[in-house]
Amino acid sequence: MKVANKEAQGTTSGSNNLIPIAVAAGDAPEIMSATLRVLVAAGAPLDFRQVTMGRDIFLAGTSSGIAEDSWAVLRECRALLKAPCSTPDEHGFKNLDVTLRKSLALFASVIPIRDYTLHGQIDVVVIRENEEDLYAGVEHRQTNDVAQCLKLITRSGCERVVRYAFEFAVANGRKCVTCLTKDNLMRQTDGLFLQVFEEIGNRYPHIQRQHLRVDEGLNLAATKPQELDVVVTPNMYGDLIANLLAAVTGTQSYVPSANFSQRFGCFEPLCDRSSTEDRENPAALLLSACMMLDYLQVSEVAERIRNAVLAAIEDGVIGGSMTAGEQAAAVVARLDKKPQHLEPYAETLAVQIPEIPGAGGPQQTKKLVGVDVFVEWHDTPEPLGDILVACQGDKLQLKMITNRGLRVWPQRHPETRLVDHWRCRFEGTNVDKQDLIDLLQRIKDKGIDFIKTEQLCLFDGKPGYTLGQGQ
Repeated sequence: MKVANKEAQGTTSGSNNLIPIAVAAGDAPEIMSATLRVLVAAGAPLDFRQVTMGRDIFLAGTSSGIAEDSWAVLRECRALLKAPCSTPDEHGFKNLDVTLRKSLALFASVIPIRDYTLHGQIDVVVIRENEEDLYAGVEHRQTNDVAQCLKLITRSGCERVVRYAFEFAVANGRKCVTCLTKDNLMRQTDGLFLQVFEEIGNRYPHIQRQHLRVDEGLNLAATKPQELDVVVTPNMYGDLIANLLAAVTGTQSYVPSANFSQRFGCFEPLCDRSSTEDRENPAALLLSACMMLDYLQVSEVAERIRNAVLAAIEDGVIGGSMTAGEQAAAVVARLDKKPQHLEPYAETLAVQIPEIPGAGGPQQTKKLVGVDVFVEWHDTPEPLGDILVACQGDKLQLKMITNRGLRVWPQRHPETRLVDHWRCRFEGTNVDKQDLIDLLQRIKDKGIDFIKTEQLCLFDGKPGYTLGQGQ
């Protein structure tokens, strides 16, 4: 289906002064058509170029869900305006949105959440890291009983999104940036995010900053969201708090979002259509289009459309049983109106941060001191420990065995529930890679099924690994 009606297509062709943007109707051609109708009526200087992605592309055999010829169009454009695009649950397809964000290096997701009631005091911007964390989607089934998902956090990824958050706060007159992590439990990964937040925050002494554990942050979002200003956080926590804030404010159908690389922006509603009954409501896509216009520095048109949407919300002609086309007509009719009660707003989104190399931070001295060998074992830890002690070499000694992270050898609690997935930690001095290979050979010769290894290293003398629970 074409993403724009004939009026929109005719209005946006044949001018060298138009800004090329890609348009993906996805699973919601009706709200995309309504949005383009408003953009054209408001005089947005845009050249719409259709790209194809979503469920039908998956089922036609393209595993990314994005038509191959669409990538070239995206690279020719300044931005992508995207309606919700679903990923089929069957066949093990990877999420289309994650593929798009990672492929185009869209490192920061910016999600403004406001209360559109007449007494609303909520004005929060969630800035979510967009490429890493558990959403990197690196998963494996390792034993009959255990599956694993890797939580990947990089210093360079943290630096990009944290710098963006502080620069966004400066550009938009925001007063406080709040960081959410669970660093008390995940000291290496969330601990790195918090460390970068503190380091970069020190460069912005005029911006308040605070750190909250995720549970504290979610509680604040649910009970006192008006106390939050700008929130920066790793990928999954950002997903959770943004959707919680949308639910708390009752604005699931109204929340826009933007995803940024250094040179490109993707603009789309926060919530997909399956999460709301208000399926014909174009408000979130219209407000996403306004964010796109702000990013493209066409702010006068953005202001016109945004004011018209707010006026339509005040007049009760957005949402409900109206079709997307009827709601678009209501917005077009209000293009020269301003809201009477809801406060107009705009964001400075074209925030520039220094280019950050792929490997963040100064190079540190790395020293190998051991290995965690993960094995499948269907008995108690005591006989496993006896076998592995016999596998020790001159340089590597068995220090502990854990089960789901809890130490169960050399001592354990009888109440502990055990599964078939065991981490066996060997440590030593003057260790090299050949020592690890020789150790694995001895373990194999004993008939033990090892399933993965993780090297234990010191970085400038500090452990790059954590203790076992109870160690």
